[in-house]
Parts: sequence; C-alpha cells; structure tokens
Amino acid sequence: MRVLCTSVLSPSHTREALRFARLLSGAGHEVHIATEEYLLGFYLDQGVSATACLPSLFADAMTAGQETRDAVRHLQTGTASRGSAALALAGPHMAGQFNALEAVAHDFKPDLLLRDAMDVSACLVAERLGIPQVAMVSGAKGFTDPTALLPHLNRWRSTVGLPEHDDPMSLTPHGHLDDLPPSWTFAPHLPPALAYRRPVIADPRAKLPSWMVGLPIDRPLVYAGIGCALPLFLPSPDGHQPLPGQLDPATVLRSMIEGLSWLDCTAVVSTSGVSVAGLDPAPHVHVVDSVPQPLLLEAADLFLTHGGYTSVWESISTATPMAVLPRTADQPMNARRVTELGLGSEVTDPTPSGIASTCRRLLDDGSVLRRVRQARLACLALPTVETAVDDLESLVNHHTAPQ
Repeated sequence: MRVLCTSVLSPSHTREALRFARLLSGAGHEVHIATEEYLLGFYLDQGVSATACLPSLFADAMTAGQETRDAVRHLQTGTASRGSAALALAGPHMAGQFNALEAVAHDFKPDLLLRDAMDVSACLVAERLGIPQVAMVSGAKGFTDPTALLPHLNRWRSTVGLPEHDDPMSLTPHGHLDDLPPSWTFAPHLPPALAYRRPVIADPRAKLPSWMVGLPIDRPLVYAGIGCALPLFLPSPDGHQPLPGQLDPATVLRSMIEGLSWLDCTAVVSTSGVSVAGLDPAPHVHVVDSVPQPLLLEAADLFLTHGGYTSVWESISTATPMAVLPRTADQPMNARRVTELGLGSEVTDPTPSGIASTCRRLLDDGSVLRRVRQARLACLALPTVETAVDDLESLVNHHTAPQ
C-alpha cells in the first residue's frame, strides 16, 4: 500500500503525520509526506520520506482579496465564524495547494491519502485519483463545518472537472481519525471517528528536571504553557515571519505568570522560548523555557493552557483539569468544549486577577476532577493506535473507485 500524507501550518501537526508514517512504514507500506518548507526540518533524520512541495497554507490567501484575508485573520486570532473558517480553508488561495499536491500524487501514485485536517485540497486530489482520503487528528476539526465548506468545495470541484456533491459529509466520505471517544470528541461537526488510544509520552527517554523533585507538595501544583502555536506570531532567527495578526505571546505569558503569582500554589510556567525579560515572578512561580509537558501533567492539579488540541488531549489523558486561556485558531472552540464537557473552564477574563480567580475556583471544584477522570477512563478503553494500520488496510482493500 502506498500512502501519501500531508502536513501543513503548525509543528504540532507534524507529530501526527510522523506517528502514522512510522506505523505504516513499520507494517511494510510505502509512505511519503508532503509538507511546507517551514516544517520540513521536523521530518529530517526521522526515518521517513518527506518533501517540501506544498506552499504555505495561508501565504497565498493574503493576496486573494480582502474577504479572504479577513477570513484568515479571523481564524488566526480565534474570532472566525463557521463561514469565515470555511473561506479561510477553501478560498481562492487553495489553487496552489491543489496543484502542488496533485503533482506529487501523480508521481507517487498513492492508494490512500492521509490528510492534515486543515488541508482541504487533499479531498479533491483524492476524488480526482479515485482513492480514499482520511483526515488525521487535529484541532482544526473543531472549526471545520462540512455544511459551511460544501459550497466552496463544490466550486472547486466544478473548477477542476469533478462532479459536485449534495452531501456535506463528502468532506469525510471514508471517515476520520480521533484519539478521543465519540462522547468526548472535539470534532462535534463530524460523524463518529475511528478512535484509537495513543501513548501520552511520545519520547520514552523524557524525564523531568531533577530540581522539580524538591517542589513543595503542601499546596496545589499548577502547570502553565502556551504550546507551539502562539510563538508562530513572533519572528524567528531563521527568518521565518510570524503569521499575520496582533497576538503577542509575551503578553499572554506575563498575564499567566502574574495571575499565578497571586495564587496559593506551586506553579511551573513553560515559555516555549518566548522572552519575558524584566518580569519578577513570585518565589512560588518557576519560569522555564520548556518541560516534558505530559510528564508534568501526570503530577499537576491544574493545567493553565492556551487550549491547543494536543494540550487538551494530554490533559484528558492525564486526568488534569484545565483553565483555558484561548487566543488563536481552534483554541476558542476547544475552550468552549472543555467547559461544555465539564473538564475545566474557559478563562473569560484574561487579566492576572481573572486568571487567578478561574484557577482558584477550579482547584476548589472536585466535580471537574471527577469528569476529567471519567474522560480518561473512556480513552483507556479505546483500541491502541497500532490497530489503525489494519483498519486503513481494510479501507483501501474494500474501496471501489467511482465509475
């Protein structure tokens, strides 16, 4: 079986593509990853085949007209409606994605297309080839509304000579992948997924720094982090420019640190390399560049998080209640879903006092801990991710291309 994967936009998405590339390669299948130049380095020396053949997902959107530019900015700043999110994913700028991926697929001749959930062009490439396509796990599913996307997809289908569809679920005709059970999913607009349990710790060599062993245990342990999405809004030394928008990761971090300084707890704050120079945190707040997040969550009483999907999933997998301070993309939807499911609460007041108030309330609310433990138990009852290989093989073997 030949499998073509796509990976776009965020470093967090590369982990999912790598996971399935390794699983499928280990089962004897040929896998190739199509990605962006900015993400190619994450695949080097990983034992997988990858090429930087895709344009930056939103680069062309900034020259595709004011409406499309506004839609992308709304998505990046977490203010997108379902309609604007659909335009950001499948607007006029999708031509570059489709053409680049179709060229790769023409040469590689895949039997299956495993797509990044933000890569809508892959749906049309799969239809053109008559092969199944399956979306991998991603927070993008939270703002991907098949009904809102259908008119855009049909316009593209007409443009590239494919028949139009009446069913919005033509977006996922062969299903999609999840790592949460249906009752706890963060993809509410999509049908139930093929759900699998994957290890919380990706790196078996990971360990916490030795100084953490001496942290006080007579008060709650709160971990705070902003993940890898918000730092994309800062320029990097290698010349990578931030995504358009007004977000300032340092401001978010400062509010987190100041809020935790007012809380009776032991706190660890991961900055993901973002500078917070000049800030003098309270003695009980420990600021670090990075930490093995899933490991620390195993011991934490509360996670103050930006609400990226991976962080939310890691919280559920370690039964850690969440205070979610969303700022971009899928994070606002994730924050609402966390609150709706009773796994934590959105921080609606992003000031230090508002952050401290939400964290204090959650630490005192035992019902949240009980709910997140229920969710963890449900995850533990899922089949292991290794069984996905058999399911994908069966999908390809039983797929009949349309006549």
